Amino acid sequence: QGRICQCVAAFGTLTFDISIVIFVFRCSLVGIALMFAGLYVVLWAKNREDKMFAELALPSDSDATESDIERPFLQ
Repeated sequence: QGRICQCVAAFGTLTFDISIVIFVFRCSLVGIALMFAGLYVVLWAKNREDKMFAELALPSDSDATESDIERPFLQ
């Protein structure tokens, strides 16, 4: 009887351990997916911000005559 109880207890513990491993594995996959999603959002926002600053940095035609690089600083 002792061995049967040990086998049942070992099987129950093993099943519990396997379920913990599966749970941790699933959580790890979810964590990896969240990490990559966060990285994607940050890079998307950075790209959008760079495009916005590039549009703001483009000189218009009226600004080109006032702040031309080729024009001497003092006249």
